[in-house]
Formats: sequence, C-alpha cells, structure tokens
Amino acid sequence: MKKIVIHIGTHKTGTSSIQEALERTRSHLQARSIWYARTDREPHAHLPKHSSLTHALIKGGQAAEAELAIVLSEFAKSSCQTLILSAEGLSELDEKVLAPLRSLSAEFDVRVVGYLRRPDYYIEALWNQFCREGREKRSIVAFSKAPRVIERTNYAALLDVWSDIGTVRAADFETAKRRGILGLFGELAEIDLPAETEIHGNPSPSMNCAASLAMLNAAGADYDLQTVLAAFEADSRPFALGARRRQKLLEKVAPALDRLATVYGVSFDTDLPDEPEDPLLQPETGALIEALAFLASSRSPNASREHFVSTLKARLSRRG
Repeated sequence: MKKIVIHIGTHKTGTSSIQEALERTRSHLQARSIWYARTDREPHAHLPKHSSLTHALIKGGQAAEAELAIVLSEFAKSSCQTLILSAEGLSELDEKVLAPLRSLSAEFDVRVVGYLRRPDYYIEALWNQFCREGREKRSIVAFSKAPRVIERTNYAALLDVWSDIGTVRAADFETAKRRGILGLFGELAEIDLPAETEIHGNPSPSMNCAASLAMLNAAGADYDLQTVLAAFEADSRPFALGARRRQKLLEKVAPALDRLATVYGVSFDTDLPDEPEDPLLQPETGALIEALAFLASSRSPNASREHFVSTLKARLSRRG
C-alpha cells in the first residue's frame, strides 16, 4: 500500500522548521518517491504548510471532500509512494471534524506523527507566541489556568482521536532536539529523508518581552512589534511560570501524562528549571530599563516609547 504521513504538530515543537525543510527539499524528496503535497492554496498560500486542508476540514462537507480529492489526485500524478501532509492546526481538530480522514486507511497505510512538549514548557511557549501575535492580554498565570489551555496539554486524548485514523507515532520534543528534529521525524514516519537537509530554528523572544507585549496588548497600545522585539533582544529570561505555579501545573496534568506514557510511550523528564519562586506577572524592572534605553535611542514609533515610559514609571512606583 502507498503511505500517507500526517504530521499534526503540535504547536511550538519545531513544526515550521520541519515544513520549511520539506518545502525546500521538495525535488530531493520526489526523487526518493516522497511527495510533499503542494502548500500554495488559501488561506495561507505563502506558508509551507497544509493550512488549506485544516480549513477545509473545519468547513466540512463538500469543502473537505474537494480538498482531499485535490490532494489525492496530485499524489497519484506524482507517481510517488509516500505522501506527506503537515499542519499544526490539525492537532486542534476534534473527532467529528476529522471524520473525513478515516476513509484514507482503506487505501493507504496512514501514519500520524506528532511531537509533544512537556505541558509547563508548552504553555509558556504558547503564551509567548500569542503575546507576540497580539492575541494575548493575560498574565502567564491567568493563561496557564484557563481550561482551554489546560485541555491542549491532554496529549493522550489528542492522540486517541488520531489513532482512529492511522498508526500514531509521537515523541517528546526535547528528545527530538537532541536526536535531530527532522531525523527523528523520518524515523517515526518510517521514511527516508535527505541527510543534507538543514533545520533552521525559530527562537522565541524572552519572557520579559512576552510580558511587556501582554501589557501593551491589554492597554490597546499602537506599537511596532519589530521595534519591541529588538528592544528586548539582549534579554534572555527563558521561563515565566515560577517554581510554585510550575509545580502545581505539573501536579494537575500528572494523570494525563501517566496515561500518555502508558498508552503511547511518550514521557518527559522531571527536572525543574532554575527560576524564581514567583511567576513573572509583569516584566522585570531591569529588562524594562534596558528596553526603554533602546527605544529612546531608536527611531521607534512614539506610541511604543510613550507606553514603555508609562509602564516603567508604574513598575518603579510599585517597587517603591
């Protein structure tokens, strides 16, 4: 049987890097009888991922059928033996939305591949990204307590849904980084990827930067994102949850992680990072001072400077 590999992410596990590498080596993959399906359809035709499939499944009905027909037709014309589909948005879809994919197993050997990040690290990374995208106004604590956010870390339930579609193979993201993100992906999918493929990282800004962006978002400030990112470029605070909140979070998700290890063989290290006891509810004063100095010396928009000035004053006044 021909093989279909469905890479479901999850978010913040090197997914964009994998997609870029697969897109960049498309001709090498085809020479190895691997077809990375075209990614140039809406709604995000400029990105090297299959967002068109995710959005078609969400629409359902004829939209889902039409998109699958296009994908499978192109696969047949490619004369390749393996089809790869990749979109981290797939990991967010429920059983009903994913129903059209179940029929694939009648004709293909379907493999579902996913990387998973320890829940506390995943939540921090997701908060950081959402702050950067202007979508998040809450503090890291409020974000980490939100039921929908906690639900995202129930990886066993996520993989249960996909186990009805194909053979599931998942791994810890930290393990993938040590062994090679693309290399382990190939092992999990049981496909032969080009050895010369490079992975380009996409580092997140510091947590002080994320906390500042959350405050700017909450204030409705008109700021230039690239200028704010540059202002915190020298800052390197990697964690935001704080030791006490991190421990509580890990205790809350422990039953789900136990099931993940038992059923899917994925477990995470138990080491805790070196960090303050309290969470980062607002950016540290030192980081704000450095950011303000950068903004004062740059040609940044006035709105960014003015809001940082008021933020800094408020922060220092609370410190006394």
